[in-house]
Amino acid sequence: MKRKLIKQGLGGCTIYLPKKWIDKKGLKQGDEIGVRGPFGTHWPMGKTGCDVLIIAGGLGICPLRPVLCHLAQNRHLYKKMTLLYGAKTPQNILYKTDLKKWKETGLDVQVTVDNGDGHWQGHVG
Repeated sequence: MKRKLIKQGLGGCTIYLPKKWIDKKGLKQGDEIGVRGPFGTHWPMGKTGCDVLIIAGGLGICPLRPVLCHLAQNRHLYKKMTLLYGAKTPQNILYKTDLKKWKETGLDVQVTVDNGDGHWQGHVG
C-alpha cells in the first residue's frame, strides 16, 4: 500500500519519525512510502482474576473496542478494570455511548482531552 508522506508532528511517534528516520532517509513531504502493519499479538483474555489497565489515544481505541466489550460483558472475571482514553477535543471522543455503558458495568473510564471547550467538564491535559 502506497501512501504520501505527510510530516506533521502530532504525537510522540510522529515527532520521532521525522527527526530520527525520515530526515536520515532524505524523504521530503509528498514522497511516496510503503506502509505495513500494525503488527501485534493477541490479548491474553484467558488470564482472569487480575486487574486490567487499557490506555488508548484518539483512533487507538478502535482496535481495543472488542477487548473493552469483552471486559464489560465478563466483568465478574476481573478485578479492577481501568480505561485511560485521550482525545484531542471533546468532539473527537469516539464511542461515547460505549464509554457510558462500559462505565455502568464497573469499568473505571477516565477520559482526557488535549483541548477542552466551554462545556467540557472532564480532564484536560
